[in-house]
Amino acid sequence: MPLPLPNLDDHDYADLVEMARSLIPSECSEWTDHNPSDTGIILLELFAWLTDLLLYQVNQVPDKSYEVFLQLLKGDAKFSAKQNGESVDPQALQKATQEAILTLRQRYRAVTARDYEILVMENFNVKVNRVKAFANSNLTVKPQPTEPVTGHKPTDTGHISLVVMPQGAQNPFVVPDQTFKDEIFKFLDDRRLLGTKHHVVYPDYVQISVSAKLHLEPGRVFDQVKTICINQLAQFFHPLSSGKDQQGWPFGRSVYISEIYQQLDQVEGVDYVQDLRINNGEESISLLPHQLVQFEQKSNITSVEGKS
Repeated sequence: MPLPLPNLDDHDYADLVEMARSLIPSECSEWTDHNPSDTGIILLELFAWLTDLLLYQVNQVPDKSYEVFLQLLKGDAKFSAKQNGESVDPQALQKATQEAILTLRQRYRAVTARDYEILVMENFNVKVNRVKAFANSNLTVKPQPTEPVTGHKPTDTGHISLVVMPQGAQNPFVVPDQTFKDEIFKFLDDRRLLGTKHHVVYPDYVQISVSAKLHLEPGRVFDQVKTICINQLAQFFHPLSSGKDQQGWPFGRSVYISEIYQQLDQVEGVDYVQDLRINNGEESISLLPHQLVQFEQKSNITSVEGKS
């Protein structure tokens, strides 16, 4: 629902006369006759009437003004004039105004990181599953071992990197060809600000493997429970569908061993979990802002009886 235009001045004739009368004692104390027959009061009411007319005009924007404004925006003078050229066609003017407003609301120029994400998600001709933009970052250059692990360097000012995941891929961990990145790069090249250097990359995945011993409830078949556990962890770390909102594992979100304990404990048939380790026994795995998790489904999950 559009917001109503503000009333630039809501004083009417009666308000103006009363305001002027209230100023007489302070501005001209010797003026004591305030009857309508007084010449000064007649002039005061006349000026109030003229002011009321001016205020009414202030709140009115003529069609001709709309026409001039639209010409400045669209550069086309054919949208509102009637065939005889004598006046403005109200219906054509309203339609042209609506079209101009919709055009102005369309996002075309990419300025912020959010602009880049919305342009790729909504306006790119090839759909993508996920996109994440990182300002002041050049992810095409791998940091040297001696550089701080921050995801970008101070010299990356003016760079912006987009991590994209194409839609329709059966396996999100399979890297698509270079063509897809080139198409997005060209699409954004016409929309970036002058001086901004943009880069398009595919996600950088961090391998996560889990080893654990499961204590099962009586009567449970280990192979079935193990399969459920593997699927549970794969879904928990999935880059496209994990999370309550099913938006995928967040970029840069660390992995904690306590969360893996929680996921395994929720599996039906698991009594409790013992000797849980991530990779080489780490308690947590820190990710860079542009990284995601790739869970290794061949993780070493065994039962307390040694079955595998």
